[in-house]
Amino acid sequence: MFLKEIQKRSAIQLSQTSIDKLRFFIGISLQRIQRKKGIKQRMTFTTIIDFKEMNQVVLEAAEKAFSDKMGASEVEILTYFILNLDEFSQFLALEKGKLDDLTDYFLTEFEASFENRMNQKLRGQITTYLRRIHYMILNFNYLQNELDQPIQARFVEENYPEVLIFCSSLIRNTPNIKKYQLIKANNIFLFNHYIFLLIDILPPSFFATPIKVCVDFSLGENYNKFITRNIQSFDFINIEVTNRLTSDTDILLCDYTINDSRNEEMQVIVWNAPPTTSDWANFGDCISTLRSEKKQEGKFEAYGVS
Repeated sequence: MFLKEIQKRSAIQLSQTSIDKLRFFIGISLQRIQRKKGIKQRMTFTTIIDFKEMNQVVLEAAEKAFSDKMGASEVEILTYFILNLDEFSQFLALEKGKLDDLTDYFLTEFEASFENRMNQKLRGQITTYLRRIHYMILNFNYLQNELDQPIQARFVEENYPEVLIFCSSLIRNTPNIKKYQLIKANNIFLFNHYIFLLIDILPPSFFATPIKVCVDFSLGENYNKFITRNIQSFDFINIEVTNRLTSDTDILLCDYTINDSRNEEMQVIVWNAPPTTSDWANFGDCISTLRSEKKQEGKFEAYGVS
C-alpha cells in the first residue's frame, strides 16, 4: 500500500528496480521498529530544497500504510532515501554552497588530469551530478555491498579507456585521511557511478581524436545521406562525416574501387548497397583499429579500485 500511495501522491511511476530498493529499505525500518530500536533522534542531513513538501507526502503515505508505527525520524530518513531514487532525482535540488569534500576532491583531480579541457558549463554539469551521487554516501555512509562488482565491460574499455584509467586512479590514490574515508568504504559503488557519469556527460570529442569518414556512393545524394545518418547514430564515437575526399580522410566508404595517392594511409571500404551486417562489422573493426593507432603510444593501464 505504501508504494501505491507514494506513486499516487507524487504522480511518479517507479521502476521495478526502485520498487525493490524501497521495499528492502522499508523492511529494515519496520524490523527496527518491531524490535523497538527505531530511530528517534533527529539527524542532520545535506540540505535539500523543498524537502518538507516531499517529507509530507511520505508521512501521509506512511500513516495510511503503517498507521502510527513510523516516527518522524524514520519518515525523514525514508524521505531522503526516496529522493535518491532515479525517478525522484529531478526533485533532489541541493542548496548551493560550499562543495562537500568528496565532490571537491573529484573536481580537483579531474581538472589536474584533463587540464584546460573542462569549461565552466561542463564543470557545473559534473558538479550537479556528483553532488547527487555523494548525497547518499554522505547521509548513509555505506551503500556498497557484496553484490557490487567493478564494471568489466569490453565496450567501455575499448571506447572510453581514459575514463576507466581516471576513475581507477582517482579511487586507488585517494589520500588515506578521515574526510575521504567514505570513498575507500564505497570504492566499487563510486567507481561504477563515476564511469557512467562521465560517459553520459562528456562528449566523445572530449577524449577521442576524430575519425574522418568520407561517404561517397554512386547511388546519389539521398543514399549518401541515408548512410551518413546511420553512421552518426554511433554518437559514442567521435566521427566526422563528409562527402569530400581530402588528404586527411581516414576512411572512404564507397561502392567502387579507388586508387588515390593523396593519402596512402586512408582505408577504402567497399560496401554492398545497402550494406550488410558484415559490412557494418568491417567498418566497426576499422574504426576500432584507427582509434587505437591515434591514441598515444603505450599500453592501456590496468585498472582496479582496491
